[in-house]
Amino acid sequence: RPEPLSSAKRLPRAAKQPAAAPQGNYRVADLYLHHATLTTVEVGDECVRSAVETNTLDFLAELRPGVTTMFVQVLGMEEDFKHGWLERPQRTLQATLSCLSMFKGTLRQYVLDDKGCVLISCWGVPGFAHEDNENRAIMTAGYIRNALGELDLDCKIGIATGQAFCGLVGSAQRCEYAMMGSSVNLAARLMGSCAPNEIRVDETAHSRVHDKFVFDKLPRIKAKGYKRPVAVFIPVRTAQSAHWSSLLRLA
Repeated sequence: RPEPLSSAKRLPRAAKQPAAAPQGNYRVADLYLHHATLTTVEVGDECVRSAVETNTLDFLAELRPGVTTMFVQVLGMEEDFKHGWLERPQRTLQATLSCLSMFKGTLRQYVLDDKGCVLISCWGVPGFAHEDNENRAIMTAGYIRNALGELDLDCKIGIATGQAFCGLVGSAQRCEYAMMGSSVNLAARLMGSCAPNEIRVDETAHSRVHDKFVFDKLPRIKAKGYKRPVAVFIPVRTAQSAHWSSLLRLA
């Protein structure tokens, strides 16, 4: 399997590799400096980096076809956040970044909101566009599910492909690279409709990898931005094997 990119390969030229995270249960204040360094270096918008270096930010916004978005809701960290324990949240972030590196995806956001703890990743944006975006997304989903299982965490994962606006949102003082569109909303909707440790994909993603995975088809669901109910599929196993490999365990 491809080896994850090391942190050193992802660092800007003048930056230093961040120090290892503190061990054990610790509070927000104990992790602030490490978390800030990791966020700046590891989770920085690599999609934007070349535009910053070449002073072409004004030309970054675009409608891109075939953007694959993955929403991951992490279950079981309520007590961690309640008490300010960031060991598992930090390890969740590190594990997700490692899985994304293996399949050349990028992390869009790691947030705690009304949906809970959610990680948003994508393929098909500048620097992370491939002919097999959907295959990479489903494989990454399986790796992430396994990694979270090792932390005694469950998850719900939704994957959808479609046209999306990609560019900077915000102001000159504070902005971020984002994807917006019906398919992005659909990925979130699929995530929300999942059972624990389930992966759901939309019809577009399914049509592009139907020969690589065996899927179960679910009843159609209503989704924002779509006039008709949309088809939903669950990847059951790879097409070449009788069951999921150890990397993609069944829930």
